[in-house]
Amino acid sequence: MNSTSQIEPFPLGPETTGHLVAEAHLTYLKSTVRALIDSTEQGLIQALKDSSGTTLIDMTDDEWRQLAVTALTIGSSALDKIEKKLSLQAAKYHWAKGYDYRPIATQIHTIATPARKIINGLNFRAKCVRAVIKVQTAETAMEEAKALRVRSIIDLKDIVAWQADSYAVFEKDKTVHSRFHPNYKKEWTEFCEEWNASKIDMRYYSGNSLESIYQKYLSRLTEESNKSNIKWEPVLQKDGRTSRPDGILGSGFPFELKRKPGQLTFAITIPTLTDSELHATALDLMDVIEKVTGLENVEIGFNGAKDPNILEVILFGSYTSEQSKLALNEIDTYLKQHFSDRT
Repeated sequence: MNSTSQIEPFPLGPETTGHLVAEAHLTYLKSTVRALIDSTEQGLIQALKDSSGTTLIDMTDDEWRQLAVTALTIGSSALDKIEKKLSLQAAKYHWAKGYDYRPIATQIHTIATPARKIINGLNFRAKCVRAVIKVQTAETAMEEAKALRVRSIIDLKDIVAWQADSYAVFEKDKTVHSRFHPNYKKEWTEFCEEWNASKIDMRYYSGNSLESIYQKYLSRLTEESNKSNIKWEPVLQKDGRTSRPDGILGSGFPFELKRKPGQLTFAITIPTLTDSELHATALDLMDVIEKVTGLENVEIGFNGAKDPNILEVILFGSYTSEQSKLALNEIDTYLKQHFSDRT
């Protein structure tokens, strides 16, 4: 039996008809595809986690699942949907406004490529199988199709004949253009071989089964996650260009470090920072940083004409690593208290 389905064998008997066989085919198809899609989602979640390493966010299990489902989106809108999902989650994790999440969305979309191929393969086979069987249930079904529904089926030989005749009627029905028939025939034949093995012979089908589609790309998903490293930090947009901050404070504000001989600068982005806020912040921060660190030469000001939303805290002269950490911690604490509405 296929390990993905764990369904009871199909019972053959005097009352078995083509309609019951068709329903059994659809039930097996639905449950197996659903199980494999669920496994694909779980595999992608793990791949995204493995690719993330130490991140600046701590998503819940449900948020990881939502991100994985979004990454499985097929089509040109996929990146847009991933980006939107990230932007919604960004508010919760205090990422600053005005940031570009496209680079992160692109990385996630790339990692999810093998998973999307699994979904594509499963869905296409399901589409083909449903199309063949649907011909028998349509209101305008041909007499041949209606006869398949009431045909008596007592053994595997009858099932194989019913499957072959079902496909022949499907081709005659012409609901699908003839140029696509070879693909539909291939998918139908392989599904029927799998169903017969699992539901009648009670053995594992070693051919191109639904599970083999899953297994084919699962290894590629693992490979993709092993070679990827998602950069979760958002990317700041400036004049049409992008740059990545050196870090993000607990208060949610990104910062960059600038080192020169005898000078260390913390450049912190604070959206819509006003002149009055700058003056108050400068006095408060200079006082507290000097008291906590013991440094005597601390200056605070705007980032000149480059960006009025950037506050610069500059440590002049000699300073230790511990003093710089203390200064950054005091900056973070102050921003949490006075600018929590800006993230």
